[in-house]
Amino acid sequence: MLISPDKYIRKAYIEALANAGVPVYAKKVPIDKAIPQKYILLSTQTKQRTAVSKNGWEWNTQITIDMVFIGEKGISQTDKIDDLEGIVIEVIENGISVDGFAVKSTVLINSQPLDTETPKESIERRILIYEHWVCQV
Repeated sequence: MLISPDKYIRKAYIEALANAGVPVYAKKVPIDKAIPQKYILLSTQTKQRTAVSKNGWEWNTQITIDMVFIGEKGISQTDKIDDLEGIVIEVIENGISVDGFAVKSTVLINSQPLDTETPKESIERRILIYEHWVCQV
């Protein structure tokens, strides 16, 4: 049976990043929550089938980790997002365990700043894109 790894990878990331000291959400901050000063969004996932093994499909998957720090207007606090990025990379590089799948490789594809200003806030953002090669077990 074909099983998409997406929900299992999201679950693995949420569990692994639970000790990062900031909330972790899939796609959006829930509407019933106040927007925290620091948070992580698992914003985009893509996948491409690479092979079919005796246990099922193998996938090259990518996940985008969007780290956000909301600060005072006109003040750059990139150290806050740098520290959070270091924690996230360390957690991921120590190994992500995905239920129902073996993780054959983990590769950091890109780290990109996407800072912005609103009329009231300075928002420091850092996007990480990780690729995982997974196969069903």
